[in-house]
Amino acid sequence: LFLGAGEAGTGIAELIALEISRQTKAPIEECRKRVWLVDSKGLIVDSRRDSLQSFKKPWAHDHEPLTSLLDAVQ
Repeated sequence: LFLGAGEAGTGIAELIALEISRQTKAPIEECRKRVWLVDSKGLIVDSRRDSLQSFKKPWAHDHEPLTSLLDAVQ
């Protein structure tokens, strides 16, 4: 779980997903599902996809919207 989903945060998240993919031989799309990000509006989820910047869209998960880091951790 990342606090921050700017270009730097999503870039590091991508590197982590790539390494998971390399080590497990799983497709990158599956590995991205193991990485979650929270931005200023909350958890990056599918219901926000239309308003997300393009670099955040690969990180949108099928989950209810959560607005705080604490909620996302719990």
